[in-house]
Amino acid sequence: MMAPTVFDVSHLLGLLPCGPMFDTTATSSIPFSFPNLNFGNSSYTKSLNAEMKTTGDISDRVFFSYLLYTLCKHILCHGGKKVMIELIPLALRFLKGDPFDFASYFLGHVYKVGSECQEKGLMHQSYEGPIWFFQLWLLSYFQEFSTSFPQQVVIHGDRFATPSSDPLSFLKCLHFFSIILEERDAHKFYPFSDISIGPAWLRRIMTTKGDISVSEAWGSFLVSREIHIGVHFKTLNKYHVEVYCPAQLPRQFGLVQAVPLPFVGTSNNPIHKRLKLGQDNTKHSNLVVGNAKRRFMPQEFTINPSTTLKFTQWWHNSMAVCNGTLLAKKFLKHINALSPTAPPPPPPPKK
Repeated sequence: MMAPTVFDVSHLLGLLPCGPMFDTTATSSIPFSFPNLNFGNSSYTKSLNAEMKTTGDISDRVFFSYLLYTLCKHILCHGGKKVMIELIPLALRFLKGDPFDFASYFLGHVYKVGSECQEKGLMHQSYEGPIWFFQLWLLSYFQEFSTSFPQQVVIHGDRFATPSSDPLSFLKCLHFFSIILEERDAHKFYPFSDISIGPAWLRRIMTTKGDISVSEAWGSFLVSREIHIGVHFKTLNKYHVEVYCPAQLPRQFGLVQAVPLPFVGTSNNPIHKRLKLGQDNTKHSNLVVGNAKRRFMPQEFTINPSTTLKFTQWWHNSMAVCNGTLLAKKFLKHINALSPTAPPPPPPPKK
């Protein structure tokens, strides 16, 4: 029971977790003219050549072009390989300099990649989105996969951005995850304990109490909600919703993990109906979540160590069932995960 969280995004990338959520229903118009470009049909190369400047001051138009190009190609990694119109409102928000909860918005795009992997299968060739973040996230939680440690670290992501000179093969990675034990050191589920790494505002969030921005940031980390991404206005409907359930992942916040409950349904069940939410419902959802984040107050409490034992028992029983199937055994044997030198799989659960 692990997944990328807003907490991970802020520590790995230094993205802001507090402030208002990005309004996917806001109507935006481009305040500049681009006679040589047709957004939605212009390739990255054409857009770059048309707008790139090497001399003179940086105008708002040039900065907007840079923001849109960077968001499409390098950050959110749109699969169309074009400067896409649905990211124009996001680029305009950055141009205005108004802070917002970009960490949550970015995580929504990360989750969308996972949704598409589940829907299309791993062999599909047209994935889009920040798949690169998955690599940073996996390396941060599974540091057995060595990387070249950089000399200067500004954010935690810097520690894992330089690949090892001898990367593990795909089969070795599968072998590692097939035999990994639940009894890992607790700090491996909480890789961002060093608060000296990261921007000053993030260190303040980790060490200050009572400030509304601090409460709002922790609310962004820990409040379960729906994350709205894309654009949803007029005739342009590039809209998507992902569910964020940090209550299922407490180990990653330094807490004790209980046996996970079944997925909590919402009034918009089944999930695919969320794509049909109207503007009014989206605005209402953002309002409710915004209020919940502002009212959130972290509390100190005493934990029950027996919860960890229950989770461990549940984990081993679940993994024994999964790895005990004939198909799983054939696969593990194929990648040598069941070789004599490999630790044996967990025993099947007792009836």
